[in-house]
Amino acid sequence: MIFNSPIRSFFLLFLILFILFPLVSQEQEENSQVIAWEEQSGASGYLVEILQDDKKIYTLETQNNEVSLLLFPGEYLYQVSVLNKFGNISSQSDWKNLTVQLAMTPVILRLEKDTFYLEQGRLTFNLEAQKIQETSIFRLIQQDRSIQVDWSKSDDDWYEVSVNFEGLDLGWWDLEVEDPSGRKDLLHQALEIIPKLEPVISEDLRIELQEDDVLPQIEIIGSGFEDNCIVRFEGPRTIRVMKVQYISPEKINLLLDISTAIPGIYNVSMENPSGNITEHADFLEILEVEIIQETMTIPGAGKQERLIDLQMGYSYSKPLGEMGDIVEESAFGYYFTMGVSLNNRINQSIPLLKDLSFTVSVDNQAYKTKDYPAIFNLFAVDSQIRYISSFNIPLQIYLSAGGGPVLGSTTEVDNLNTDITLDFQLSMDGGFQYYFMDYFYGVLGLSYVKHFAVNRTTDFIKYEIGIGLWTK
Repeated sequence: MIFNSPIRSFFLLFLILFILFPLVSQEQEENSQVIAWEEQSGASGYLVEILQDDKKIYTLETQNNEVSLLLFPGEYLYQVSVLNKFGNISSQSDWKNLTVQLAMTPVILRLEKDTFYLEQGRLTFNLEAQKIQETSIFRLIQQDRSIQVDWSKSDDDWYEVSVNFEGLDLGWWDLEVEDPSGRKDLLHQALEIIPKLEPVISEDLRIELQEDDVLPQIEIIGSGFEDNCIVRFEGPRTIRVMKVQYISPEKINLLLDISTAIPGIYNVSMENPSGNITEHADFLEILEVEIIQETMTIPGAGKQERLIDLQMGYSYSKPLGEMGDIVEESAFGYYFTMGVSLNNRINQSIPLLKDLSFTVSVDNQAYKTKDYPAIFNLFAVDSQIRYISSFNIPLQIYLSAGGGPVLGSTTEVDNLNTDITLDFQLSMDGGFQYYFMDYFYGVLGLSYVKHFAVNRTTDFIKYEIGIGLWTK
């Protein structure tokens, strides 16, 4: 400040401008402004003049070395003159700029990101705030430490703040903003500085999973794990990581989807959010599931493990056609059947063939004629291919077809003369087997038999009831 007077070398006037709290309402948009200077010896008073837009709006005499004014926000010029004992101006300052701003309480709304890794260089983050002025000051505060930071406006109500990492300690920091009027706002625990960790998976860790374990959970032990780390598997096929559960820097849990994976060895890699990566070779092995056929507990199931089928029972036979007309009564007989399962490695891949067996049946029937009393006796040996169902219930269906030789004899009742013939027959059987126990069952069946003799061909319908037993 320069004074135009002979004694200006003995006087030095310092004018200090600062802003106090507003003394009037926002409707008036006025604030109390204080202009102060050093007291000058020999001065009887001071003259303060205020200009705005080249118009003098204030002229004030005072005996104090400061004045308090009510000014609207805007740009002004001011000058302070020293008055001698005669009330004349003995010296005065140059015209100085005076900027008046409306005092406001700043507000910090939020930070775009609140967690940062300690590293070299500068920490930069964005925040949303309101009522920030060009001369506002931002500070990071941790206990009794306070660090002023650089800032600039990037968008409406958004600001970019930066500071050197050097000097920042780990832990939570508060963020404070101060208005030129002295009004402040504090965001508690605004951001956290955390260390960058180096992940390490225990070298002796190896995990085995079964191929059919579709959604297994596994645990990874090591050190330096960060929350929200990324885990990947590399191997014969893709393994999808469904969920990573952070437990501690020494342990994380994984939920995997191995539905599309195939047996083999898989490597694992882990990437921390801070950027550090580690890999572990031969970490996971998926084992092929060993298929074991189990005998089902339901009676009648699992007969593919059985070898010999033994069956016996009674039969009731009725001739058809001309033979049926001359027979006085149909005959009861007996039968015995032995079967061998055809289940083997060749036909196991064909579902129908695995239920086949080869059977040999022995059957005996006797009939008595009406007009010319005679007894017909038929002793047949049939070879058949038999199909037996494999339903998961006790009741099974069987179908068979085949043929074989028949030893026939005709005995006249009057003279007991007997004629013996060697004939042939074809047969088709069908019926039900009901398993009382796993290897023991009852039989109810129906057969159609075509008997070929030298001088005749006869059809028979035969009803069978019996019991059976599978053996290994």
